Amino acid sequence: MILAWPGVQQSGGWEAYNLVIHELAHKLDMLNGDANGLPPLHRQMRIDAWASAMQRAYDQLDRILDADPDAETPIDPYAAENPAEFFAVTSEYFFSAPDVLHRAFPEVYAQLADFYRQDPLARLQRLQAEHPDYREPA
Repeated sequence: MILAWPGVQQSGGWEAYNLVIHELAHKLDMLNGDANGLPPLHRQMRIDAWASAMQRAYDQLDRILDADPDAETPIDPYAAENPAEFFAVTSEYFFSAPDVLHRAFPEVYAQLADFYRQDPLARLQRLQAEHPDYREPA
């Protein structure tokens, strides 16, 4: 995988943009063929639960943009390009803006927590409780 260095330098904060995570999500998605938004899931995960959560959220985002292409969306509208981009964009949010993803699409957050086997929202909430620099402005 080759990444553009300026894109890497611009990413990595808490604003949900992270080129490395995005492209790695595509690589994970392609482990079972073409990127389609359905990476190989762990044995305990159910494909129907994954597909249902992802499709509902994708359709919701798509409906918002169909009604108004310039609408304010809960996550980056690029996620509505196709299911592969939805998986990659929500993976970015999962790690770098977990609170935003959880508020917008809690079922997607839960599926990604199972897939990535971690809970970045809990880490962020711990940071916010322990360090004033991570607290949201009042």
